[in-house]
Amino acid sequence: MTTPPAEGLLFDVAAPPTPIERLLLLADQYVQHNDMLDRLLRAGPASEPDAHAGSAEQLASATRAAIKAVADERLLHSHELSDAVVRLQQLAFLSGASADQGPHTARTLTALAPEAAMECAGTLAYEIRHRRGSTGNVPHHRLNSTHRTALWEIGCGNVVATSSLGRQYVRYRDERVLIGTLRALEADGLAERVPKSAPSAYLGGPLQDRVRLTAAGTTALADAISSPHSARPPRHDTRARSRHRGVSRPDPLTDPPESHHPMPLLDLADHVQQLRTLAREFEALHARVRDLSYTPGTDALRQISPLLLKAQDLTATVLVHLGTLESSAYTSVAGSRSSLEGLASVAVASSQAGNDLANALLANPYDSAPFPGYPTDDATTRTARRTEAIAKMTEHLADAAHQLDLSATGCHYVATGITQDLDAARKETVSAQAASVPSLTRTQYDALKALALGGGHLYESAQRGPGATRVATGDGTRISMATFRALNKRGLVGRDMSTRLSRGQKITFTKLGHQALSSPRPAATTAQPARTAAAPPTLQGARR
Repeated sequence: MTTPPAEGLLFDVAAPPTPIERLLLLADQYVQHNDMLDRLLRAGPASEPDAHAGSAEQLASATRAAIKAVADERLLHSHELSDAVVRLQQLAFLSGASADQGPHTARTLTALAPEAAMECAGTLAYEIRHRRGSTGNVPHHRLNSTHRTALWEIGCGNVVATSSLGRQYVRYRDERVLIGTLRALEADGLAERVPKSAPSAYLGGPLQDRVRLTAAGTTALADAISSPHSARPPRHDTRARSRHRGVSRPDPLTDPPESHHPMPLLDLADHVQQLRTLAREFEALHARVRDLSYTPGTDALRQISPLLLKAQDLTATVLVHLGTLESSAYTSVAGSRSSLEGLASVAVASSQAGNDLANALLANPYDSAPFPGYPTDDATTRTARRTEAIAKMTEHLADAAHQLDLSATGCHYVATGITQDLDAARKETVSAQAASVPSLTRTQYDALKALALGGGHLYESAQRGPGATRVATGDGTRISMATFRALNKRGLVGRDMSTRLSRGQKITFTKLGHQALSSPRPAATTAQPARTAAAPPTLQGARR
């Protein structure tokens, strides 16, 4: 059978994606999966608990296919490439394990997957270029550094678009992406928006538009990171990199952004609930190990193996929670160190539980043939082996149950500690704000409220002549100059000195002024009745 000439084909056959493009597409799939989980969590208990299972299993299969594509390149061994393959294997395991978890835990397990897949793509691009040189293919789109950076951020799932009051905005996480840059990429067909697919920017807010790479954008980015001008992606410690804007930062194409998700304090309430759920999972596993009934041999292998896998899965979840807390704003709260150390001790205990379960499998007597030339065990020997194995396995399983109990207790301890730390921080903030707000009279409070509602200006009084000023409010409330000076002296209001008094200087509010209005209105002072002077006593018999 001969292959027909190219001009004889009835339609164009798309070329299969390169391994680099496959990894970029894998990152996009993880972004879509995480967005779906965020929408499920937004829906609340009404959503099905296993609605994400099919997508998680597809992601695990796609990740294993990407691993095979990397292996088919048959590149020479390097530490960087080996680390990338191991990371992909971890992603495949976490994705598969998330199918058996609830939406909260599943979202945590795949939170860092998009950035990890992008890092692997950058590493693979360097290794191919370093080992084989440039392919010599002319890229379809020549990208400048701004567009390349924007495409990388989009591939990591760090860019969303939203609108407010008729204006469009772009929200990004690591590298700056302007709305003009996004429009230029959309005009070139390299990026697109998916309406109402990304989580809201604040609790109860509207869904945002996820910005994704198109097929052309994926190819353009793959060509860009494969070009000879792209430097080697350095091995880096994410904690050593700067997390502040204005500091020089590496190129995201050669040194992808660190794998952490800063979390505001408002999100920690949900994180506490996740730790409670994790504690209950440890308690359930503890009960299964404690009440395990088995027969040494094949039956023990079949019953203990799932427990070992579950313990490893819970350990991975603990590490994800530890990394999320360590990179969040919670580290600035007093007492957070104890919570982080407690969560690290949970990782130790859960790892030890997995080790004890593995030792139980090691002690398990397997019915198998010995080496050639050695005698086969008789019934007495097998009975003795089983008796000795049962004692060892029972000890290892008891140790595993104890470590799982410690893990559950540790999760509850950390969750309680975070809650107490946040309550203490809020009380301290409220006390500091209350102490910083000066006390006001009822007249001053009413004047401040009138200026806040209707605005006001400071004018030069025409009736009283130069140097005499008056306050004019939008709703006509009369405010004396003495009251205005008192508010201004306390730092509650200011005025625009860029205009003349004859034209009117706008009265401005300070942050302290807004805090003063959040306090209740002062009670009216009770006027004490003035004492009347006592009349002099009248002397009897006295006459004028």
